Amino acid sequence: MAEFAVVFISIFVEALPFLLLGTLISAVVAVFVPDDFIARLFASRSRSALAVAVSAGFLLPICECGIVPIVRGLIRKGAPVYAGVAFLLAAPIVNPIVLASTYYAFPDNFAITFLRAGLGMLIALAAGAFFRTFYAGNPLRGGIYVLPAACACGHHHGASCQGSGRPGLLGKCGDVMLHAGDELIEVGKYLVVGVFLAALLRTVLARETLLAVGQGDLTSVAAMMFFGYVVSLCSEADAFVAAAFNYYFKAGALLAFLVYGPMLDLKNTFLLYSVFKGRFVTTLIVVVTVAVLAAAWLVNILAGEATAHV
Repeated sequence: MAEFAVVFISIFVEALPFLLLGTLISAVVAVFVPDDFIARLFASRSRSALAVAVSAGFLLPICECGIVPIVRGLIRKGAPVYAGVAFLLAAPIVNPIVLASTYYAFPDNFAITFLRAGLGMLIALAAGAFFRTFYAGNPLRGGIYVLPAACACGHHHGASCQGSGRPGLLGKCGDVMLHAGDELIEVGKYLVVGVFLAALLRTVLARETLLAVGQGDLTSVAAMMFFGYVVSLCSEADAFVAAAFNYYFKAGALLAFLVYGPMLDLKNTFLLYSVFKGRFVTTLIVVVTVAVLAAAWLVNILAGEATAHV
């Protein structure tokens, strides 16, 4: 029990500052950056919309908790569907807060941070290219479920969705704090659950069991993808949970957790199906799952071969 408490507290304390910073910046983007700005950015550079969509994640730190309704708004305003897909997948991974938290969680292994950003961008570009080639039509549902229009994070926060009601900069700053507070409460519970499960697995399961699963090239990837999908962590904090398995799971499996979770998890799957048509979401899930599984499996194989030649 004492070991569980130590592991739980250490992971939670390390992750919490990045979660706080991430929710605050996400709230600033939600209040001060209009959807029209991003839509115009995509539309004005239609030939390079995929690159612009992926790069926008560096400028607009938005976690997976808030990206779905933003992408819905962009497509409604005329942004290409394939660019929306690329932005949907890349933004929760390549934003500076997530990369900083990843570097902090893996201070002795910068390759994890580099590969997380690289794989996230490549998979987002590949998925966007797939939808540009093979998907036509409007992916949005028509009037079945409507998220609160004034709320960018996709959760119904009551009065804070309508803002503080105060005019000017002071009012907007108040809206930022209301939005950040509500989002912190909403995503904080997922952090607690994720850290609890990580600490539980670390302390309850035998080391031999973790190694048996974690050292398989394919089994380790599949296990961490499933874990990332179920625990539904916010991307600003998930690196610290992954770091808890650093010495048990291969690098490709850790990357699978760090890439797949922000792109697809249990909580945003329901949101995706409520906003987009079923065929679109199912296709997106299949494309992303296959791409992450293949990429992470390849990392495991290449990392193993590199070690064998040392």
